[in-house]
Order: sequence, then structure tokens, then C-alpha cells
Amino acid sequence: TNLLDAAVDGSFVLTNSSRLYVYAAMTNDLTTNYGARVRALGDMSVGGGSWVYPVSAPQNGGSVYFAAGCLTVTDASSGFDANRIGYEGGRGIGTGPWPAPGGWYGGGGYGGKGGGSGNPLADNGGPTYGLSNAPARCGSGGGYSGGGAGGGLIWVRVDDRIMLNGTMRANGGDGAGGGGAGAGSGGGIYLVCPRLSGVNGVLTANGGNNSVFSGAGGGGRIAVIRYPGRQTADLGTWTITASGGTGGGAGYHGATGTVYIGEMLIQGTIFAVH
Repeated sequence: TNLLDAAVDGSFVLTNSSRLYVYAAMTNDLTTNYGARVRALGDMSVGGGSWVYPVSAPQNGGSVYFAAGCLTVTDASSGFDANRIGYEGGRGIGTGPWPAPGGWYGGGGYGGKGGGSGNPLADNGGPTYGLSNAPARCGSGGGYSGGGAGGGLIWVRVDDRIMLNGTMRANGGDGAGGGGAGAGSGGGIYLVCPRLSGVNGVLTANGGNNSVFSGAGGGGRIAVIRYPGRQTADLGTWTITASGGTGGGAGYHGATGTVYIGEMLIQGTIFAVH
């Protein structure tokens, strides 16, 4: 694995409609399960119409991991975009595994199972995989090499606070519809922070759509882990979805993925088992 490991000695600021693309290498999971790491020794800020694109390795799923003191996404015009940059069509742990009669392929699965395909309908949607409370994987492509790509992975861990007033999205790509290929699953969003704040934040990891007799993508996985009692985000103003994609009929839809909002243990916590 040729791992990219980039460190910023200080704060890392993106503004004035900047674009940052980080391409992950393939990983064998023996030493690390990410294919690139970006570390800001200070804080990271994304604003002013700027976007970060964490591109997973399309054949292997190696993804990008971000670490910083704090992360701020300042406004609705900015954020992290991992739409359709996970596993490519026909690849991934949850890719639609085989064609139904007529050459129709199932949708990719991740947090939710991929939609089935064929006429008559076959139960050949891609399977689920990964962990709901630690989704460190990207989404899978739809069945067949021309299928929709899976959503990528947005994986961020900070020492103090994530303030999200913008968007983090990791949606799957649409299928080929009449071409027979399945849609990609939603990807992963994995945020670990002692404190979470912000208003009108958007987190989406939705499966791709499809039509006719090909399967839609299953929803991805979203997990936000923070210290208890330190959340100041008004999650009532946020949009958080890991929906399955829409297919050509009821059996062709992707299943809903997972959303987990949990708490981490504060350092020094002691368990006593009797």
C-alpha cells in the first residue's frame, strides 16, 4: 500500500470556492483500513463555497481519514462531497452479485440491502456489511461493471469539536435502468468528536435510484460519536438520511440504511463487573 499521509503543521483553511481532492490508495487492511490520511495539527475550516472530495480506491475501497483539532464547516455552500466515489460499478463487498434472467442486475448494498432485479423479480440485491456504530467503509457499486458507483466515505476524528453548518454527502450513483446495471449503495459518514455543534447541518448517505427491472441501491451508514452532555448542535434543524434508492417497483427499491448517534466513553471511565 502506497499510503498518502499528509500533515499540516498548523491550521488548514479552505475558502474562496476552493476544491480539495484527496485520492486514497488501495489497502490490504493488515496495518490500516484507510488508504490516505490528512492531519491538521491545528484546526480545519471549510467555507466560502469550498468542498472536500475524499475519493476512495474504486477497485479496493481504501478510503480517506481526516484528523484535526477542530473541524468547522461554516455555511450551507460548503462541505464534504463523497457522492459516487466509493467502489465502482460491479465491485465492493455489497455489489449486486448476479444477474436475473434477461441480464438485469441487483443494486449495491451497505447499511441496507440492495434492491432486486429481473422480470420476474429476483432477490439478488447486494448484501449489507460493516458496523452501524463505526462505518469505516465506503459504499458498493451496483451489479455489473456499468452499474452506479457506491457512495464514498467521509471519516473525520477531531480532538475537540465539529461544527457543521453545511453539508456532508456520500450518496450512491444511479443505475443504468434500461441498460440492466444496478445502482450503487449509499456510502459512509463516520464522525468522532468530543463536542458537536452547528445548525441546519446535512448528512446524507442515500442509495442510487434505478428504473425498469434493475435494482436500486441500499442506504449507507451514518454514525456520529461524541462525549455525553457536550452536544450543542440542534439536531432538530439537521437533515440526516440513509435512505434506500427508488427502483421501478416495490421489490426493486433499496432498503433503508443505518443512522447511529451515540456517545463515547470519557477518558478515565471505569467499569466494575461483579
